[in-house]
Amino acid sequence: MIKHAERVVVSYPIAEPVMEFIRHNENMTFKVTDASSGWSGLKARY
Repeated sequence: MIKHAERVVVSYPIAEPVMEFIRHNENMTFKVTDASSGWSGLKARY
């Protein structure tokens, strides 16, 4: 499941992505944080 999120994250300008699994319903939801800047907010759903 993380492998799917890793494929999507490379499409964004995130220097050091840290992915946190949030939940799995119809979609898998991840919170993505950029460890280098502290930015967070992208939620990748599959």
